[in-house]
Amino acid sequence: MKQKFSIIFALVVSMMVLLSLNQVYGQENEVIVTIVKGSADAGSGENKYDGEKHAGYGFDPPELTVAKGTIVKWINNDTSIHTITSGKPSSNTVGTAFDSSYLNAGEPYLHKFNKKGTYDYYCTMYPFMKGKIIVE
Repeated sequence: MKQKFSIIFALVVSMMVLLSLNQVYGQENEVIVTIVKGSADAGSGENKYDGEKHAGYGFDPPELTVAKGTIVKWINNDTSIHTITSGKPSSNTVGTAFDSSYLNAGEPYLHKFNKKGTYDYYCTMYPFMKGKIIVE
């Protein structure tokens, strides 16, 4: 009887360990994009990026390539309100793929990218702040 109890106890403990490992290592991919402090004050209505070169304001990184199923987490490190809105200011697809609404200082916004493609986005409050997510 003692031996059966020991075997059952060992199985229960083993299953608990496996479940806890799955919770730690089975999490989905998550990458972080920050809104750089001072970004709202940096613009003059023009894009602050020159190709690959980042001028130090706006979204960091401004362009990101991720695998399908990745969660992108934007964090507003600025002191001003910002948005994360899909599309381009001049397009008719603004906010159709994702839209954070207003993010106060310190607030995050998460979006899971389930479809391959290229996703332009920008801040509706400061349209010179532009970014791009490429999902492979």
